[in-house]
Amino acid sequence: MHSIRVILILFTLLQAAYTQEPIEVIIEGKFQAHESNIARFNSPLTTANNIIYLAYITPDLKTVVAQKKGPNWHISTVSEITQDNPWHNAPSITVDEQGYVHILYNMHATPWQYSMSSKPGDISNWLFRGQFAGENPGLGSTGPSDCTGDCYNEWISEGTADIPGNQVGYAFMTTDRNGKIYVAFRECFYCDASYHQRQRSGGIVTYNVETKSWRRVGGIRPWATDSVYSPLGHHLFFDRNNRMHVSWVWGHHYTEEESSDAFWFNPNYPSYAFSDDGGKTFFTASGKKMNLPIDFTESEPVIDANWIQNPQENGYFWGYTEITAMPDGTPYILIFPRTESKPEVRKAFLYYKQKWSQPLALPWGGEDMVIDSKGIITVISSGIRVHRSEDGGLTWKNSEIDMTGPYNIIVDYNFVNHSDDIRFLAFKQDGADSFVRIYTLKFSHSKFDTLPPAPPQNIRTNTQH
Repeated sequence: MHSIRVILILFTLLQAAYTQEPIEVIIEGKFQAHESNIARFNSPLTTANNIIYLAYITPDLKTVVAQKKGPNWHISTVSEITQDNPWHNAPSITVDEQGYVHILYNMHATPWQYSMSSKPGDISNWLFRGQFAGENPGLGSTGPSDCTGDCYNEWISEGTADIPGNQVGYAFMTTDRNGKIYVAFRECFYCDASYHQRQRSGGIVTYNVETKSWRRVGGIRPWATDSVYSPLGHHLFFDRNNRMHVSWVWGHHYTEEESSDAFWFNPNYPSYAFSDDGGKTFFTASGKKMNLPIDFTESEPVIDANWIQNPQENGYFWGYTEITAMPDGTPYILIFPRTESKPEVRKAFLYYKQKWSQPLALPWGGEDMVIDSKGIITVISSGIRVHRSEDGGLTWKNSEIDMTGPYNIIVDYNFVNHSDDIRFLAFKQDGADSFVRIYTLKFSHSKFDTLPPAPPQNIRTNTQH
């Protein structure tokens, strides 16, 4: 009888341990930021050698880097001038294999604004490796940028920065599983044409630490281009086998009559490609080889725009995606419709197994997904809430982290690629009171189930204003 009671007690304790799934929430730091510091297209947070790096725009429109070594934060100014341009001029940051810090910033159809730390792991001094864009950089035209003479001639060229490309925007910077840097971005193809005739295209470049030089993947300029459609919002993810997954959205080129509305209010198409050789060759999800530069006709959109059955109300898809993968390499893409006229048409994700799945709704409208080494999916929504699924996203277990949102969430992908814990930034856009906060979520390694967990415990705070 006693043995049965012991077994029942042990079973109850084990069941409680499994269902609670303890979470430790660490607030790594808090920084006042400008309200334009929206980095949906970018990658402003990274971790390397146990050091956290955050790039952001200050309230007085400077681009700075904050570095956390141990318990302390240190801040360094990269650029004294940053344009007030939400969704466009936020920075991206990463660290190369030798520890040098690289940052891209203040660009919207602008020559490369790019700096690199003078020493590994040291943000006290920056070497500018971009292209001079006038005395007022960060604007998308030469006149307001005070760019004349040689500056103007270089502006309409194919570019003179240390990174290939020109008239750049939406730069996303990351590293593969070996620490090699890759950047995906939008660029001009016909750089000396009029504003609406430049055939905005997609570029992907990679960095060689030995030669300290950049090159285009595949050796082709650009990576993707089309005479009718423009690729936008390229994101990269490297899975556990170092396969490169790429997602983006094709939309109509801007026109003189409609400007950017030509992209947003015509059918557009979330798309996908992968490479197993570091970008020398690319394939569709079905395995069809793609020629570089990739054009619209040989792409295989992950979903038909007709999935949204009332497009006249609010357009089609937003021009960005998120991309991740299961431990076995199965790609997962997040898509963001511009209309919610039907209950089932909302933020969603798809995965590829012989064909693209039907869209599955993202819990609470989350826009960021992480998949750990055990295949557990975590979605972070702007509440801030964390939603965990062990069955591929069919059921979710939810926990509330900070219910003072909404926040714009950006994941530290370099950190999560090497840990089953999660690190992300939460940006609160609140006028003069806007700020960035950095979170680290530590998860237990116990068996996972889909029952609701207890609220987060053991909150530790280390903030800097």
